[in-house]
Amino acid sequence: MNHYLIASIFILFLLHACQTAPTLDEQMLAEVLQLKTLEEKEAYLTTIFEDDQRVRETSFVQQKDANGHYTKEYLKEVQTIMTSDSINLRKVEHYLHHYGHPSKDDKLNYKAMTAIWAVVHHSPTWEAKARNFEPIYEAHLKEDLDLEWLLKRMYLYKLGTDFKLESDDKYDNEIDQLIYELDLEEKKNQVIEKLGRL
Repeated sequence: MNHYLIASIFILFLLHACQTAPTLDEQMLAEVLQLKTLEEKEAYLTTIFEDDQRVRETSFVQQKDANGHYTKEYLKEVQTIMTSDSINLRKVEHYLHHYGHPSKDDKLNYKAMTAIWAVVHHSPTWEAKARNFEPIYEAHLKEDLDLEWLLKRMYLYKLGTDFKLESDDKYDNEIDQLIYELDLEEKKNQVIEKLGRL
């Protein structure tokens, strides 16, 4: 009977431990919530930018073998990049949700100011890029970042071709045309309404 009691307590302890262990996403959120000073936020974003770039600095190994198949080494590097991009995306999304995009008035270093833009640009899906459009567009309106290049990359990603500006006066500028063609006008209008710029 004593063994049964000890085994039951041990199983209950394991079940409790499994339930209370924070997930990776919860750990990333906790990291973001601990950022109190501008210096801490700058260091956090700088690290994300450096992580984003580090996985891209390695020279890709031979992509295909003699039979035209992707090599195992190449596929491993691609998987490493995709994993890094997914982790960085969640970090950036938590940051945006709690602090918004950093302001140029904060005078953060280039890496910190570019981190969110770079991570969203490298995000693995169209949905992730579109999901993060509103805070990035808001930062663009506040002149905290240049949106044009990111929208052109989103255009290429979604439509599979380079963007070409229409020659007529249908749009005020390239950004408006890109937003229209990427079907992001509703999100754009929500940001404008939020900022009271209608």
